[in-house]
Amino acid sequence: MSPMGKTLISICIPTYNRAAYLKRCLESVIGYQGDDIEIVIRNNHSPDNTAEVVRKFNDKRIKYYENESKNNMGANFIDVIKDATSKYVYILTDDDYLLPGAIDDLKRFINDHIPIAFYTERIAYLIKKKKIYPLSVFPETRLPHTMSFKESAKVIQYAHVWTSLCFEKDKVDFGFMDKYGRNNICPNIILYGLFAYKIAYMAVPTAVHIDENELYWDIMPSRWDLISKEIFSALSLLKGVCDEQLIIELAKRYYDMFGVEYHELLNLLPRTEREEFMREKRRNNNRKYIIKHYQRFELFFKKIARRLLDRVFYANGDLPNNHGARK
Repeated sequence: MSPMGKTLISICIPTYNRAAYLKRCLESVIGYQGDDIEIVIRNNHSPDNTAEVVRKFNDKRIKYYENESKNNMGANFIDVIKDATSKYVYILTDDDYLLPGAIDDLKRFINDHIPIAFYTERIAYLIKKKKIYPLSVFPETRLPHTMSFKESAKVIQYAHVWTSLCFEKDKVDFGFMDKYGRNNICPNIILYGLFAYKIAYMAVPTAVHIDENELYWDIMPSRWDLISKEIFSALSLLKGVCDEQLIIELAKRYYDMFGVEYHELLNLLPRTEREEFMREKRRNNNRKYIIKHYQRFELFFKKIARRLLDRVFYANGDLPNNHGARK
């Protein structure tokens, strides 16, 4: 237990209609034997057997809540944080799972740095491509006072994935979150936008993030147009309460992420900066086009030169042997 008489970390799991994934998610958490955590699950009125899956885990650290009717994703995210009673909240979505030793790593980072909010490295698993790779913001741990506004924006950008968010519950502005986050599918961006320059980064992976799922809590992954609109809405809400430089940098980063699918993100930039940003994008695209076609022409001319040389050697009877060496 923490000195305050609370558990130190609440592992908060918002869930909807993913009973099969949730079983593995919970198994990854209850493997930790300490009593200084609690496991908080909020079921967003799932039509599957989620409640039955949770009941099979006979663990006193589990606290289970179920909505009487299905709420928006943002509302369920906020409510599971409210359900927590620990000093720190760690968000783990129902299809992801903790890595062995993750809770000890979180406790060590909290005790060493006493952060208000931080984000951790995670491992991505692409289901369809069967690929695993690290999702790292920086190669080393970074504390708030060591980061520029661009680096802080980079951490917030990566925090568009819910899993690996960790923060002090008492530092959450629930008034703002209830007013603006409950109807947005990206309440995590609003939350970490409010933390702004107080966010740290822990360069140790704590969870495996499952990507390329067929269903993202009722939103198909291919619907980037909807997700990008929600991100625009989140940044627009933050514009009046956050540092303008931070919002501009986030808008640029998310535009680069979504490409031309949602130009409205650029409306968050002042006109002169928006024009300069687009000019730089065009210059970069032109450079990429030139490099790409130069490489294609280079390959083409190498093939032509090789054929000409082969003809010369063939005419002189100087043919390559089976090992590629000339006679």
